[in-house]
Amino acid sequence: MLCVYDNAGFIKPVSPPPADLTTCPYVLLSGGEYQPSPFALDNASALAIGGSIFLVWAVAFGFRVAARALNSGDPIFHEE
Repeated sequence: MLCVYDNAGFIKPVSPPPADLTTCPYVLLSGGEYQPSPFALDNASALAIGGSIFLVWAVAFGFRVAARALNSGDPIFHEE
């Protein structure tokens, strides 16, 4: 990261660079530090998110099946 300031329309680096980048007026990122998309995930992160979504879906499906089983009558004690 590079700390820069605006000097009459020209961008100039701050020399010497400050230790705390929050004091910089502008911070430029290098190509390796820039991620163009919030969905740019590595395989481990994508697998963790996908596994979590699948787990939530499976738990909801289990609750649905249990609710359907509890709401259906018992066919053995069905009176006509």
